[in-house]
Amino acid sequence: MSSGGRQTGTYEILAWLNAREALRWWWDRSSSQSLLVRPDAELLYTVGDSSRPYRLLLEYDRGTTSAREYEQKFAAYADYQEEAQTILPPIVMVVQSKHTATTIESVLREIQAHLLPVVMLLEEEVARTGIRSILPQLLHFASLFSFL
Repeated sequence: MSSGGRQTGTYEILAWLNAREALRWWWDRSSSQSLLVRPDAELLYTVGDSSRPYRLLLEYDRGTTSAREYEQKFAAYADYQEEAQTILPPIVMVVQSKHTATTIESVLREIQAHLLPVVMLLEEEVARTGIRSILPQLLHFASLFSFL
């Protein structure tokens, strides 16, 4: 992923936080419990010649997650945004198949997570170009919200 940007000069990954470092938590007042949102990673990157840093949350699907598990994962992200009164950086879902992407999109509609900034990226595309193909979508989200 990082070599795709470096080779073309389109983006540069400045930092790659692991799942523990990318963890977000909040206090759920309705249940009086601390709840977690745990992406697989968080990336800090720049685009082109700009020094402005952007963030994204990375979720890597290995083809073993059920629709119910996606519901729980994305409901937690949506709850986090609502409770923390913030907008998350784009959530990049790296998926192995278009079928999985369709399942996730269906789940997002079902749980009415319209405000979650989720971008799908096929694993084969990551191998070829990193995140270059989705940069326009990521920058669109950044133009709507401030992610630092």
